[in-house]
Amino acid sequence: MSLVESSCAAADPAALALRLQAATLAHARLAEAAAAAATELSVALGCDRVAIGLRDEADATRLLGVSHQAQAPAERALARALAAAMDEAIDQAATLVHPQPTDGPPAIHWAHEALARDHAGAHAALCSVPLADAGRPLGAIVFERGAGRGFEPAEVALCEHLACLLGPLLELKRRQQRSLPRHALDELRALRDRLLGPGHAGTKLLACAVALAASAALVAAVVPADHRITGQARIEGAVQRVLVAPVDGFIEQVHARPGDVVAAGQVLAELARDELDSERRRWQSQAQQQGQAYAEALARHDRAQLVMALSRAEEARAQLDLAEQTLRRARLEAPFAGVVIQGDLSASLGAPVRRGDVLMTVAQGDGHRVIVEVDERDIAGLRVGQPGRMVLAASPAQPLALRIRRITPVAAVVQGRNVFEVEAAIEGATPPLRPGLRGIARIEAGRRPALWIASHRLVDWLRLQWWSWVA
Repeated sequence: MSLVESSCAAADPAALALRLQAATLAHARLAEAAAAAATELSVALGCDRVAIGLRDEADATRLLGVSHQAQAPAERALARALAAAMDEAIDQAATLVHPQPTDGPPAIHWAHEALARDHAGAHAALCSVPLADAGRPLGAIVFERGAGRGFEPAEVALCEHLACLLGPLLELKRRQQRSLPRHALDELRALRDRLLGPGHAGTKLLACAVALAASAALVAAVVPADHRITGQARIEGAVQRVLVAPVDGFIEQVHARPGDVVAAGQVLAELARDELDSERRRWQSQAQQQGQAYAEALARHDRAQLVMALSRAEEARAQLDLAEQTLRRARLEAPFAGVVIQGDLSASLGAPVRRGDVLMTVAQGDGHRVIVEVDERDIAGLRVGQPGRMVLAASPAQPLALRIRRITPVAAVVQGRNVFEVEAAIEGATPPLRPGLRGIARIEAGRRPALWIASHRLVDWLRLQWWSWVA
């Protein structure tokens, strides 16, 4: 056994693999790592020269590192010969040994014969081992020895094991050196292989879901849909009248409650009239006294007393008329036929009221209007004359046709939201309605892309936040 053979036999394959791994990973650049790995293999296996090459994107083998050299050899003929020998091993996907063993499988060795003849010596021994990563051809390693030092089967097997370890390490280094565009392109190619190749059912399902979502988003961004603005709605009488207390007093009788249908002139409530009667009688007595004084002054031909009595009599009659009018107004009467919608005074009998206090609200029963509470974020999309529909909570199966008649320019706070009241008229035949009914109204605001309809609230909120925090 030769000296080299004995050193290889004595070498610990595990220790050699660790040294090879450490030498490769100690360098950041791919070419430096390949040269260090080639040098480590040359020393450990007793080779005169070890060359490592990898295939590029064009499937051309490029020489990366040669043992005991910081850079690839400058001699182009040698580099081409080494690359040709590597291609010969890669294309046949087999380890090639030159001179070819007599008991080995037949293989093509033309490039190895040329390399030995022109650059290594006619009797030199060569061994080319392909490099692979995840079953994909990556490159090759060429081991060279001088005349009389061939490669035994055990040494060839060791070279193959070391190549299996070195291939993924070199591929990792090459991936680390990729540019950002190249990295993106490789990821796209890998994704293409997972989508079009066998297996990877999860990736294919995810891609189908993403494609469907993208198609739906594209359709939603292009295809228009009806844009409807929604708001809480209530029904009110077309004409409403508020009944207030004419004077300070007390509630004496109540003849109607909210929800009652009343006729025009019907008495709804009465205030206590005792004080008002006393006031009327007092001014009535004053008027009679001043009338007698006027008659006496006229009989005496007393002009001064005549003028004074006449003015006091007129004042008393005026106060008497006012007292009688106030007494009549103490009876709250319905101004028209309709429905009492507010003011339940049945539990307030005897309660004091002050002049101007709202006691009842009466709405006409033969005309109605709809008040829609529209959020301030949607008010810009409404115009007078736009159509809509309303569904009442009392009859959700029977929608009512609406048309906007007026937009109140002043906002109000309802349940913590800023809303505008939009008045709409009911169109077409309507079922029996009562003021106070509530429901949901949807107003047609034109046609917009479906994606805009679904996202405009979020986009507007983001714009507002951007304005408040950044702009």
